[in-house]
Amino acid sequence: VEDAVRRVRDELAPDAATATVIALSPAHALRHVARHEKAGLIVVGSRHRGQVERVVEVDHALQVLHSAPESVAVVPDGTPIRPRLTRLVVGLDGSPESLAGVDLAAGLARASGARLCVQVVVDDRRPPWVRQLGSHGSSWRRSLDEQRSAADALLDGALAGLNDVDAEGRVVTGDPAHVLSETATSSDLLVLGS
Repeated sequence: VEDAVRRVRDELAPDAATATVIALSPAHALRHVARHEKAGLIVVGSRHRGQVERVVEVDHALQVLHSAPESVAVVPDGTPIRPRLTRLVVGLDGSPESLAGVDLAAGLARASGARLCVQVVVDDRRPPWVRQLGSHGSSWRRSLDEQRSAADALLDGALAGLNDVDAEGRVVTGDPAHVLSETATSSDLLVLGS
């Protein structure tokens, strides 16, 4: 294993340090090394799997993502890696974590000269309690309008603090995970708070 790791290092990053760690799982080993090295970012690959494969096989990238105290970059299998960042997308929902994501994405945009798109998604999926109580469509639409107004204000506030960054923003309606993953296909990096 050490020889294989050194060969990859020599080909891709000759100045990188390598480590071989015995641990309970690859995710545990990555978290251990990141803590020991005081790393600010863990980068993991991830491959697309069907629903059955997700149950049968362990997704180490997902384990790292959910339990690492450091930032995690997930690179899906087959993702083209460009020589420089040109377009970044950051999801914003008003949480402290998403605001930290905006700060991180803005710093990356400044450093790389990339365009930053701040995206706020208003979740329009009806919660089960709305269906169970038989709420009328007009009250649900009114609630969505209020959420949209709050999202517009949140976005305006975020963009006001990004004067020195080439930034744009959008408020869209839909399933946040679906909308953000779809938007990520036309960008070099998607930044999300966790």
